[in-house]
Amino acid sequence: MARVHAAPAEYGWGMSTEFEADLLDRVIELINSRPYHPQINCKLERFHRSVEEEMEHWDTLSEYVTSYNERRLRVSLDINNHQTSLKVFSNKRSLETIKPPHLNGGGRKQWDEMISI
Repeated sequence: MARVHAAPAEYGWGMSTEFEADLLDRVIELINSRPYHPQINCKLERFHRSVEEEMEHWDTLSEYVTSYNERRLRVSLDINNHQTSLKVFSNKRSLETIKPPHLNGGGRKQWDEMISI
């Protein structure tokens, strides 16, 4: 299942029924950002702007996502060790070896937040 991050409705951003139906058809879960955390909304807006600008150089979204995750180096993730997002993520944790918090006394929401990187 894919996930889409969006600003909460109380910030004035609304979705059409058509858009919601399209997400359901594609098995995409919509996740709203937390209310009263404008810095998260700014990061989302900047990411969306970057995707829009960079997509001009790719024929398909799939090609862009592969390049973004597997070939593009991330300085901000570790300033002394330039790696791809995929490499950094796989080094930090493997989802197959992590026991979900709700099975360890934690909450399901915490697990969902942890894996929606």
